[in-house]
Amino acid sequence: MTQPPPAPSPDARSAPSQAEQSLSLYGHRSDGAGHDAPPRRPPELLAGAVFLTLAALPAGALGLLLAAQPGTVGENLRQELTNAGTTIAADTLVTLFRLAGGLLIVLAVAFVVLSWLALRPSRGARNSVVGLAVLEVLALVFAIVATAPDPASIALTALAAGGAILMVLPRSEEFLRAGR
Repeated sequence: MTQPPPAPSPDARSAPSQAEQSLSLYGHRSDGAGHDAPPRRPPELLAGAVFLTLAALPAGALGLLLAAQPGTVGENLRQELTNAGTTIAADTLVTLFRLAGGLLIVLAVAFVVLSWLALRPSRGARNSVVGLAVLEVLALVFAIVATAPDPASIALTALAAGGAILMVLPRSEEFLRAGR
């Protein structure tokens, strides 16, 4: 006659076996007792950061061009402003263009830094970069409506909107929630 198996010890009952662990909807392990393993960073966050970086680079390049006005850019800009017959002095307008270029550089750098900081479980960085992306999309849509649509503006709009959407998908949200 066989003997019944020995009763498991209390320690053995508290640790679930590998078969008892289950995967959550978004791929991280749960042991059923409320002890969740931290989720891995979803690839959507990385793709969103890349998209948002690519969307910010042209604004940074334009800002650098306006702020530095290398070579003949400054001279050509002064000449065009003088020929346009503006009531404001050309030097004043060139200075305003330089200030706008500096502002674009600061915004582009903030955009890139925040998009990569959003890869950490930080809700503030993610919300800030999504807000900047929404502002960029609105500005680009306004530019497309005010002028003729060009492929570069449409591509930048798609990159910024796509990056913002990838940052707020449910898996990204779960990753942020787990980091708190």
